[in-house]
Amino acid sequence: MEPTERAKVKEGKSEPQMSSIAFVNGSLQTDGIFRANFQIYQAAKALGLDSRWIECTDPGTSGGRFEGGQKVIGRKLPLVVLEQGYNRLWRFPHLLRNLSDDWLFLGDPTFIKVAYGRSSQRTIVRLNDLLPLSPYSDRRGARWMFRYAIPRLRWAERIIVYTDYMRLHLPRVDHLEARTFVLPPHTEIPEEEARDHVRQSLARIEENRRLRVIYVATDRAYKNIAFFVELAKVLENDTDPRFDFTLVSKLQPESRRKFGESSRPNLTVTPYIPNIQDAYRSSDVLVFPSLAEGFGLPMLEAISYGMPVLANDIDPIREVVGGGGALLPTSDPQSWARQLRSWATPQGYRSAAEHALERARDYSYDRFLRRVRMIFE
Repeated sequence: MEPTERAKVKEGKSEPQMSSIAFVNGSLQTDGIFRANFQIYQAAKALGLDSRWIECTDPGTSGGRFEGGQKVIGRKLPLVVLEQGYNRLWRFPHLLRNLSDDWLFLGDPTFIKVAYGRSSQRTIVRLNDLLPLSPYSDRRGARWMFRYAIPRLRWAERIIVYTDYMRLHLPRVDHLEARTFVLPPHTEIPEEEARDHVRQSLARIEENRRLRVIYVATDRAYKNIAFFVELAKVLENDTDPRFDFTLVSKLQPESRRKFGESSRPNLTVTPYIPNIQDAYRSSDVLVFPSLAEGFGLPMLEAISYGMPVLANDIDPIREVVGGGGALLPTSDPQSWARQLRSWATPQGYRSAAEHALERARDYSYDRFLRRVRMIFE
């Protein structure tokens, strides 16, 4: 069955042939995966496409779920990893078997079985990272589901990834690379608001000689939280300028014992901030020492505010940050400390912030909208 309706698109450009799109989500609203997929959903609606959101929920991880859209509830099982595997590979595909939309957008490759046998429908799968196939994989259940899903991506007509790095390093499955589109998220902060933020940071640096440094990360080994804490230690005796570090992470019990608030006098550990934008508004620089990434949404969120990013020098991060910050290996915390000191002067910060704002323009909403239009053609 070929789509029959022509969706109306702004600016009078060629419209993709489309009747409807079902967006299938299984991520928590607080996850970067959710936000990236929801941006595509909102863009599809802005393009005039008939789009609907389907929220698939595992009962064991129901907290932080999006309240909108059609609800599909999985079966509760004793172990979360079993529950997620059962629901994604069997329960949700069964409950969604009668979807009649012309396109299916699957927000995670573990939903790939929803696409099985749907020759009359076109399927797009969002591939969020390659971590489960890397040496940094630390979740056995996710690794198993990912390895199950990857060969079955042949059922999808198109794959969406965040970066060229991901596209080039995909497993060799039925010419997967040729069917893959690169679609990074877009900035959500108006440039004038970002410039106001830069002015506030400069005023604080000039008047108080303080630089506020933040890291937003889940508590997983590859996020390298220990390096951030070590960096705070290196700079804790600097008083002119002064460096204030904030770690936004819901730490596991073992990490709380190691990285609790009392561990460093210039380090604050915050497990949760209701609106993550408030964390960026009160900060000047993002430090991002992660060892592996699919994209690293906090880096985009930071440069959206004109915040320079100091990050680990690895290929996927290099592609995201571009000239919007500085990249250094994590083998030498002292070099990171020197870079932060150079940004703690008005002249150094002003120059770095201008480069961050320039890089943020590469992730504009207009560019994002054009790419979404191409994907659904």
